[in-house]
Amino acid sequence: MSTVFSWKPENFDYLLASCEEDPLTPYIFKYFSRSGRILEAGCGAGRYVKYLHERGYDCTGIEYNQTTVENVREKWPELPVVQGDVEKMPYENETFDGVISIGVVEHFVEGPYRPLAEMLRVLKPGGIALITIPCLNRLRRLKGPFCGITHIVSANPLLRKMLGKKQLEHTGWNLYNPRYKWHVFPEWGDFYEYRFAPDEFKKILHESQYEILESIPLYQTDGLYHEFGRLFAKYVHCKFVVYPHGRMINRLFSQIPFFHNHMHLCVARKKNNENHN
Repeated sequence: MSTVFSWKPENFDYLLASCEEDPLTPYIFKYFSRSGRILEAGCGAGRYVKYLHERGYDCTGIEYNQTTVENVREKWPELPVVQGDVEKMPYENETFDGVISIGVVEHFVEGPYRPLAEMLRVLKPGGIALITIPCLNRLRRLKGPFCGITHIVSANPLLRKMLGKKQLEHTGWNLYNPRYKWHVFPEWGDFYEYRFAPDEFKKILHESQYEILESIPLYQTDGLYHEFGRLFAKYVHCKFVVYPHGRMINRLFSQIPFFHNHMHLCVARKKNNENHN
């Protein structure tokens, strides 16, 4: 079981435009060539499929949400985007030279191992995967105990009844029901996503037979917005705009690795066959 998303067609152009300034884009150009085949596993609105297609790359997208796929095909009929499950993709073994996975594998309640194994299967030996996941960064870990207390109080059945609010089903990682192996967000309510500490996710990739080439904190400005709301940044047309005082704070926080980044990028390689022995 995984979280299923939908995207508004009116945002597709904004999402495409965001690729130009996205800090992930330089890594795509660094590791992928126009001569190879690329798969975006969980492509959503198809922004990177479109962006790379316009620049001469052979990029295919697979997306679970059928309505989103139909909207992408209507908007950009030239794109090779198909409906499918990243846990069971309709491709032969060793089909692609590269895989892009942006905020996908954390949304599987059973954990990321099955989608990671499927991406590995469709990669050629020596192929590269660019995988991003939400990071349980230093700031989130510092905030953890306070947030946990806040969530417990706000989820209290008696308090919610007094306030006339709907009762919650406690299915997340908290004192009521510690059922998940990794940190979940939100910490109560229906499952949405896991957040992994950097070393946790690197360990998962090693166990999944990937070789890690780079481990990079990504989307620091996004982290400002997610952790502080509109205090330092705002979200406009599918991108984060940082205020002048927010840029100062961002530079300060960025001096500490993995302090406030929203996402963690791992550049991982499928080992050559001879290295599996």
